[in-house]
Amino acid sequence: MFEWEDKSWFPPLLRRMQTDYIGWLVQRFSAYEPVVGHFASMLNDSGAKGWVDLCSGNGGPAIWIHAELKKQNVLPPSFQLQLTDLYPGFPQELPAGIQAVNYPVDALHLDDSMKGARSMFNAYHHFDEATQISLMHTHGPHGFFVVEVLQPNVVVFLKILFTTTIGQLLLAPFVKPFSWMRLLLTYMIPVNLITVTWDGLVSVLRVTSPAKMKALVEKNTPKGCTFKSGLSGPFWAPLTWFYVSPEKHT
Repeated sequence: MFEWEDKSWFPPLLRRMQTDYIGWLVQRFSAYEPVVGHFASMLNDSGAKGWVDLCSGNGGPAIWIHAELKKQNVLPPSFQLQLTDLYPGFPQELPAGIQAVNYPVDALHLDDSMKGARSMFNAYHHFDEATQISLMHTHGPHGFFVVEVLQPNVVVFLKILFTTTIGQLLLAPFVKPFSWMRLLLTYMIPVNLITVTWDGLVSVLRVTSPAKMKALVEKNTPKGCTFKSGLSGPFWAPLTWFYVSPEKHT
C-alpha cells in the first residue's frame, strides 16, 4: 500500500494542503500533549543542546511541542529547533528558536550542521522495517524520539475515516493558513478530500502495533544506548512512542 504524499511526483500543492490540515489538527486539538513530558525526558537523557525534527510535514507537531516546552522553561534560550523534510513546505513565519531547512533532507543523511536530538512525529510508518532499524542506529546515539498517533485496528480506521471525510468537510474553511484552493479542491473538485482520506486510511494499515513497536526497538537498540517506550493519552486517542538515548546520560 502506498501513500500519495510519499511520491516525488505528487503535486506540491496537494501535499502542502494535506500536511497543513494534519498540522493544524494536531495543534488545534493538542494531540501530542500526552508525550511532552516523555520528550523532555529524552532531551535530558541525551544531553541534547539542539533538536532536529525529521519528516516534519508542515512542522505542526514539533512547533507545538517546542511552544509547550518553552512555557515550562525546559528549553534554554540558545536551544534551536530545525524542521526538515524530504519535501519541505514550512510556514514562512516561525516562532523564535525555530529554523526551517528549506531544501530536501533525507532522514538518514543529515548535514553536519544539523546537531542535537532527533524526532519523528507520525512518520515512522512511512519506512520499511529495515529502514526503521537504520534510523534507530543513525539517530539513537544523539537521542531519537518517535511518536505514532495511529494503531492498526478497526476503531482507529473508522476514526480516521471520519476525520478525513466528514471532518475535512466541516473544518476545511477553518484550517490555517486559509486557502481558497483548499475549498475548491475539497468541495467543488474533491481531489484533496480523496487523497487525504486515502493516505490516512493507508497509514492505519501500515503502522506497527504498540507491542510490535516495542519488540522492534528492544531487539535493535544500538550498542551503547538504552530505550524507553509506552502508550500514552486517552483511550480514544492513545499515542505510541519510544525513544533511544545514549547510556552515558541516563
